[in-house]
Amino acid sequence: MESQASPTSRARNSDSPHRRKAQAPDIGSQGVNAPKRGRGRPKRAPGQPVHRRPCEQISYSDAANVVAALHFANKIGLPPNVHVTVQWRFVESSLPIADRQARLLNKMGLWLRRRAEVPPVWVYAREVGLRKGEHLHLLVHVPARHLSTFRRQMEAWIHADADPNGEVRGRAVDTRTIKPGHERDALKSYLLKEGAQDVLDQWVRPDHRKRATGGTLMGKRVKVSHAIGPKARAKHYAMAD
Repeated sequence: MESQASPTSRARNSDSPHRRKAQAPDIGSQGVNAPKRGRGRPKRAPGQPVHRRPCEQISYSDAANVVAALHFANKIGLPPNVHVTVQWRFVESSLPIADRQARLLNKMGLWLRRRAEVPPVWVYAREVGLRKGEHLHLLVHVPARHLSTFRRQMEAWIHADADPNGEVRGRAVDTRTIKPGHERDALKSYLLKEGAQDVLDQWVRPDHRKRATGGTLMGKRVKVSHAIGPKARAKHYAMAD
């Protein structure tokens, strides 16, 4: 005759880890197929808002980084020799401006590496005004033999993100050659004209201060490419010592 388990042993068995695991509630297919959390920053789908802080002025640290980057570009023989102004409002697109700008810089960087065979050396300043809306000033180094092709490519890259039936008005892209010396120094002042007071006092000419448009943008107003950024500069100077 089989012996019956006592109430105490039945309670002990029901409280065991193996029992609790077997009696776990059914979580359904959603739990089984739930996506695993990847490492690092999650990718943002096109059209999703970019979580950035509002920025009214260029900070002193950001301005100092621009000045150091431009000095370093001259030192390594790759000074910006082209000034590109992009007015986003002239090309109708459903893509956010942040996405269009990122795509532009990525295409330009690939073209500079593969076609021009130089590292992407650029500095940009973002501005916003009542008349022009948000627009971009970009200083970039392009080998002289590729200047004419670069001008055509810039227009093609901007127009590529236009909606199929979107209107393309005026000149969305203005590309001008930068002369060495005084003009290059003047553009540094012009890029930083939306700076805080300590930035204006140190690097911005009085006539450029009057042309500041003000306004608030989401994210940084100025940025430099990795090729002339803080890590590249530190590595270069460390190897020189």
